[in-house]
Amino acid sequence: MAYSLTDDEIRLLKELKGAGSRGRPVPQAPLVVARLMRASYVKRRVIKESVDRYVITDLGAAALSDAMG
Repeated sequence: MAYSLTDDEIRLLKELKGAGSRGRPVPQAPLVVARLMRASYVKRRVIKESVDRYVITDLGAAALSDAMG
C-alpha cells in the first residue's frame, strides 16, 4: 500500500533523519508521529519513564527519499 506523506510528515522525517540514531523528542506533533509510527516510518525509544525519543526507520528514510525525489 502506498503511503502519501504530508508536508508536516516530510518535515518531521527530515528532522529525525538529521538527529541520527539518537533520535529526538517530538512533543509538538503527536498526531503526525502516530501516523508515521503506524506506517513503520518512525519508532519510539523510551529513555526514561516520561521521556520518549523518536527515530526514523530504514523504511521511513526510503519513503522520505522517494518523496524528495
